[in-house]
Amino acid sequence: MQVLKSIEDELYSYQDKEKSKILSKYFQAFPGGYGEGDIFLGINVPILRKIASKYYKDIDLNILSILLSDEIHEFRNLALMILDKIKEDISAKVDFYFQHIEFINNWDLVDSSAPNILGYYLYSLNKEDQKQVLLPLILSDNIWHKRIAMMSTFYFIKNYEFELALKVAGLMITEKHPMVQKAVGWMLREIGKRNIELEKKFLNENIFEILPIAFQYAIEKFNSEDKEYYKKLRKGNKGYKK
Repeated sequence: MQVLKSIEDELYSYQDKEKSKILSKYFQAFPGGYGEGDIFLGINVPILRKIASKYYKDIDLNILSILLSDEIHEFRNLALMILDKIKEDISAKVDFYFQHIEFINNWDLVDSSAPNILGYYLYSLNKEDQKQVLLPLILSDNIWHKRIAMMSTFYFIKNYEFELALKVAGLMITEKHPMVQKAVGWMLREIGKRNIELEKKFLNENIFEILPIAFQYAIEKFNSEDKEYYKKLRKGNKGYKK
């Protein structure tokens, strides 16, 4: 466990108490926030990436399990960075990911891991197997499980395959939590960057169901004329309040 101790010592050497206060507020680690109870050392992501690059060749899943189960946010973030890097069978990585999913519990942890780990794995499966993996996440009461499902489709989007992302977005379009809405809107926006007509088709079909935060994210890159059109179209929904 010498490697683990070296990693822990190096992480603590970068501790910044003032920055930890800022991060705790930013990631809503206060009572009632979506990240309630999370503990931050105050370490920037570039430093974590440097540490991950330094140690990933010397780490196995047992050490990663300790890091990913830690109450300190940066320990978990580093563990996920290393999990992405290590030379391990992707099925074993995904099994590990799901075994520790309760610790992937803030948006940065989800967004940095779901596309390249779960998304990469899903890309190798047939549609039925993809459904079997994603549906329990989509139907979960846990907002981070839902966000993981949505963000995993980013791997497909980056490979110009949009069907799965649109299906997942459609299933979660009425999910009210902002962390899920933001993920839905973001993925729609990413589709639009690559195929604007496909995103518009989705919006046309779901304009009265899509919730405000997701809607704003989805149209963020539209030109002013298209933004105005969809805003006016959306006002046709009597239940919509600007």
